[in-house]
Amino acid sequence: MVHKCCVDSCWNTKRANLTFHRFPLGDAERLRQWLFALNMDVKTPLHILSKLFVCQKHFQHDDYYDAANQPSRRGRLLKPNAVPTQFRHTHTSETGGPTAHTRVEHSNK
Repeated sequence: MVHKCCVDSCWNTKRANLTFHRFPLGDAERLRQWLFALNMDVKTPLHILSKLFVCQKHFQHDDYYDAANQPSRRGRLLKPNAVPTQFRHTHTSETGGPTAHTRVEHSNK
C-alpha cells in the first residue's frame, strides 16, 4: 500500500526521507484534536481513519524526539501530545468553510 498524506492540498507520498504518521486511534482526546486541526468530521469511522496518514510536513520540529536510543525505530518519533499544525496555504474549502490552517490560526489566538 502506498502511503499518501490525507491533508488537503498536500501531495506527499511515502519515500525514504519522509515520515508518515497514523491517526492516534487509541487516544480519544488527541484524535479529536487531530480531526479538528485537519478540519475532518469527528464522526469519521475508525476503519476509515485507520487507513489515513499525515506526513511530517504538518508537524513542528518540537513535535518530535529523536529515536537514536531505539535501534528498532528509524528516524524521529512523534511525541504523544503532537497535533498537526503546519499547513502551507490559508484558503477555504469548496463549501466556503475554513480549512485546517485557518482553524488552527484562530484557535491559537
